[in-house]
Amino acid sequence: MEKIYDATEKKVTFDKALYTKIVWAGRRRYFFDILSTRAGDKYISITESRKKQDQNGGVQFENQKLF
Repeated sequence: MEKIYDATEKKVTFDKALYTKIVWAGRRRYFFDILSTRAGDKYISITESRKKQDQNGGVQFENQKLF
């Protein structure tokens, strides 16, 4: 299983979420995260994770993120 990340998502995974909510919608999952900057400001991050099958029959997740 391999996940595809963009550069901004790799940066965010090191931050600790103050609150996370996961919503399932068929083969898609939506993650709503409340994060905090170093200055203490809060912002929301929305991630859509789609489950797909690769050519070998394995499972692969494709993610898109909004800040």
